Amino acid sequence: MAGRNSAVWVILAVFAAAVGVAAFNQGGGEEIIPWRTSLDDARDEASADGKLVLAYFTADWCQPCQVMKRTTWANPDVEQKLRQGFVPVKIDIDDQPRLAAGYGVQSVPTYAVLTTDGRPVRAAVGVMPPDEFLNWLADGE
Repeated sequence: MAGRNSAVWVILAVFAAAVGVAAFNQGGGEEIIPWRTSLDDARDEASADGKLVLAYFTADWCQPCQVMKRTTWANPDVEQKLRQGFVPVKIDIDDQPRLAAGYGVQSVPTYAVLTTDGRPVRAAVGVMPPDEFLNWLADGE
């Protein structure tokens, strides 16, 4: 009888592990941030709306950026916060290497809050889960 119970627990543990791996690999939702693709246009829009610019430096090959796409950039609270006080612009460092170099971007993901004339207010590097990213944004307000 004890052997049967052990076998049931092993089967349940294997099943739970498989479900966990599948959920992790599936990731989160779809990216919902209304990204702009031109820093100049984002700065103009921010100036007209009295907002700051959130510049997000990324690359297609960046695995941490792919994690951000499925988590932080798919989070409704992050989307709402960005819509309220920022004009978000996504800058691919491979497409715009001079722009990235001009802001001192050495790795991705990098985030920079900019004034409407393009001056950095603060910056951060690395994956940030939604709550951490929202706290980082709030620290600068």
